[in-house]
Amino acid sequence: MNKLDAVLTEYQTLRDEILRKFHLHLQVYSIYTSALLIFYGLIVIHKIYDLIMVIPIFALAFLFRILWEQNLIRRISQYILTEIEEKKIPMLIGTINDDLQQGQDSNYANLWIGWQHFYREDAPSPKYYKYSMLMLFLLFSTVPAVIYNIYSIVSPLLKMPVVTILPIEILVFLLILNFTVGCYMAYKIIRM
Repeated sequence: MNKLDAVLTEYQTLRDEILRKFHLHLQVYSIYTSALLIFYGLIVIHKIYDLIMVIPIFALAFLFRILWEQNLIRRISQYILTEIEEKKIPMLIGTINDDLQQGQDSNYANLWIGWQHFYREDAPSPKYYKYSMLMLFLLFSTVPAVIYNIYSIVSPLLKMPVVTILPIEILVFLLILNFTVGCYMAYKIIRM
């Protein structure tokens, strides 16, 4: 096997790994969404509303897994961009226009394999991805827990029907925990 074949095999292997990570990423997202809906259904059917307050902790575990996969995808993409497309391929076969010195023109059109450059320069920023993550992990997972927490704390004070069996100290602790977890998740998602 010559050097070019080895580099192209590495390139293809890494592209395949990105696809595998992306599919796993979607599976984790789908599993979490399905589990969340089933969990909410069971809470309503069995009227065990206090379980709403533990959802953010489970959400955090799933979010860490999704962020891990996203980080691996980003790192592999960066390696393909900087090491394979910019260095290894041009070193072995040059660029499309060899008159330009290496590094003088970073335009992907001058590279034999320039997909990562094209995507970085011309693809729109995927803001919808962050919005979907914020909706799933904050709006659908954390906000109901915080609202239920607040309701459970103030309902005895406002002489409203009490729906929880937990003492006020536990409710306050869970409120602080859920709010902190929600803020942390928002921070991690926004920084993705």
